[in-house]
Amino acid sequence: MIAIIVVVLIVPILGILSALGIYGVRRYLLKAKSAEAKNTVMAISRGGVSHYERESENGPTNKMCGESSAVPREVPAGRKWVPSPEHFDGDEANGWKCLKVTLSNPIYYQYQYIRSGFVSRGLKEPAFEAVARGDLDADGKLSIFGYGYQETHPGRLVRMEQMTIVDEFE
Repeated sequence: MIAIIVVVLIVPILGILSALGIYGVRRYLLKAKSAEAKNTVMAISRGGVSHYERESENGPTNKMCGESSAVPREVPAGRKWVPSPEHFDGDEANGWKCLKVTLSNPIYYQYQYIRSGFVSRGLKEPAFEAVARGDLDADGKLSIFGYGYQETHPGRLVRMEQMTIVDEFE
């Protein structure tokens, strides 16, 4: 009789605890994946600032890099994508080579450096923004991360107060 009562009480409790554990682990994994996007977007933004502040023989250049191509071309849906050096095209004034950014580890997100059509509200040209787009659960709904800088006066960049994040765990 006592054994039946123990089983009736313990089995549901174990079921609830395991459901909570699965939810917690899933949430942890999604946060780890979104950390990739946040860190990479910040690195791309730093590349844009570095180019803008780069010195030449005649002093600071104060020019923004031209837009980059999206890497990869399509948003990887629910899987990792392995980039290679040839995906990071451009020249000294445009794209990935201007930013001096390459990625070699497998990635869950599509990355791009843009000069118009900003994700973040409040950015107006002249400005630039680093953007990540992802579809972690492969349902067609994208998560978007954006961080940028606004040129307020010639030679002066002002960073956004915070990163724009839309549907972080999609």
